[in-house]
Amino acid sequence: MQITIDVNSQKTAIKRGTAKATGKPYEIITQRGHLHQADTITGEISLIPIDITLEPNAFPYDTGRYTIDASSLIVGQYGGLSIGRLKLFKLPAQAVNKAAA
Repeated sequence: MQITIDVNSQKTAIKRGTAKATGKPYEIITQRGHLHQADTITGEISLIPIDITLEPNAFPYDTGRYTIDASSLIVGQYGGLSIGRLKLFKLPAQAVNKAAA
């Protein structure tokens, strides 16, 4: 099963502050998405709210259905696979229609 995330709004939230370690100001911009998570017993899909951190100066994602872009994956210090900054790849309309069926 492919990892699927819905973005239903281009609204963003901004968190600003000053880093304790450096004293420098920071700004974190997030956008709300919903992860499709399958129940391990019934297979029923639940939509789990997630916050997607946007790159500095990036535009919000358009509404639509996405999957995780391969550039989000990183290999950690000990060879384990991890997700770095989440980047999304928009699914084509045909894939969205099949997933909804």
